[in-house]
Amino acid sequence: MKQKKPVVISFVGRSNSGKTTLIEKIISQYSKRGFLVAVVKSTNHRLSLTDEQKDTAKFLAGGAKGSIITDGSHCILEAKVEKENDPEVLVSQYFSHMDLVIVEGFKKSFLPKVEVIGDSSEKPLFEDGIKDIQFIITDKIYKTDLESYNRNDVDGIINALERFFFIEDN
Repeated sequence: MKQKKPVVISFVGRSNSGKTTLIEKIISQYSKRGFLVAVVKSTNHRLSLTDEQKDTAKFLAGGAKGSIITDGSHCILEAKVEKENDPEVLVSQYFSHMDLVIVEGFKKSFLPKVEVIGDSSEKPLFEDGIKDIQFIITDKIYKTDLESYNRNDVDGIINALERFFFIEDN
């Protein structure tokens, strides 16, 4: 059954907590089941996929809000965003046809979140006031009411995602 809107889940956690590695495993599992999966990732670095002398950069400098370059089998979109760091807007503009969109980061968004906890000496985000965390993924034991899953228990994590986020087979 196709979903009317994509399910959007944000994976948050401290730097080097293992978010990307876990997301890769989840993407693989859902792709094998026929889901259309996309990712929106947050970064603190200035992004530009184009050299200032290339056509795409010239289009953007000339006032274009976006540009897509394609080689016939892949494309890269570079667009100016109107609302800074809003994953929900990005999903609605670019990935509304997907079944599942995984967002990496955006810990201050209003999206429902799963926290991946690594070996950081900083306290976990759920203890640091970050809201909307549904469950945690960690190899440690924490005193919390949140459900906890081991990072190697991909099947358990998938089951939890489906329970918490109502992900249905398409």
